[in-house]
Amino acid sequence: TLSMAQKKKDLDEKNGFRDLKFRMTFDSIQNLNLVEGNANDLSKWYEKTDDKLSIGDFEIESISYGFYRGKLDVIIIRTKGYSNSRGILSIFENQYGKGYKSNPYMNDYYWFGKNVTLSYDENSITNDATIIISTNLFEEMKQIDKKAALDKAKNEF
Repeated sequence: TLSMAQKKKDLDEKNGFRDLKFRMTFDSIQNLNLVEGNANDLSKWYEKTDDKLSIGDFEIESISYGFYRGKLDVIIIRTKGYSNSRGILSIFENQYGKGYKSNPYMNDYYWFGKNVTLSYDENSITNDATIIISTNLFEEMKQIDKKAALDKAKNEF
């Protein structure tokens, strides 16, 4: 069995989802369709018109791609129903080991790499799941941008 350190290294090495890597520019990814955000927004959300909505035998409801300043920052995968959600959870556990569970009564799991975080959050009633894969490489820039926006607002107040 692989060590936790190795599993975290695998998460960081994957650095994204399928053939997409974090920090790829918007222009370098084909077939993106804007779903949320406007020209002035630092963060925008897209879906790929050619996405394969399955992993192995398990169906995916949707995949959304979040970009920060034109670079891939976060990927959200949604599943419906017990078998699809748990099937994809088992793929992640096989790949990255057992996730960290903050609450023994909830089906929420986290995997923390050095640069990449993976989370799995399952609704206890519907068994639908939201899976978030994100990079922390933009955190500093986001804090600077947030402060600049607050300073600008303060000056306009």
